[in-house]
Amino acid sequence: MDVLPSNVDKTEINSSLGMDIGIELTPLTMWYRTISASAEADRVQIISDSVNESPCILTFSGLTVTNDSVVWSQLVDGSSFMTGKLNEMTVAATDKIVVRTDTNPYRIYQRIGSTNTGVYQHSDFETKRFPFIQKGVNEFRVSGATSVSVEGKILYETV
Repeated sequence: MDVLPSNVDKTEINSSLGMDIGIELTPLTMWYRTISASAEADRVQIISDSVNESPCILTFSGLTVTNDSVVWSQLVDGSSFMTGKLNEMTVAATDKIVVRTDTNPYRIYQRIGSTNTGVYQHSDFETKRFPFIQKGVNEFRVSGATSVSVEGKILYETV
């Protein structure tokens, strides 16, 4: 859980153990467990035991596309859950496409070397585009990619 200290109370030294200090923390997020998975293939799996929809970062590379579409999808327990698509893209095999739902606002960008260029304007707005980790087996697929990775935080109400 990410927290922020909101109050610190301290007393005078009143014992040989030193000072008593009370710290009050304000939670900024739910409890979470960080996860990551990657594969040198066009798909990767993450298993979640949480009922909470959880944000993630989907990164893929190895595509060679010239003025064409880039498509990714998510299956949960074998059933199609979402599809994302970018139209009229030019992507070199060394470029990475990154789709993030762990930021506000969500982001889609192309990483060429160390430069990130927003490509949200190429979105097919009839697709859902932004993946979230769901309860069950989550499989992320990217047509034509040679490397796919997912990082995220599986959210929990209690621990």
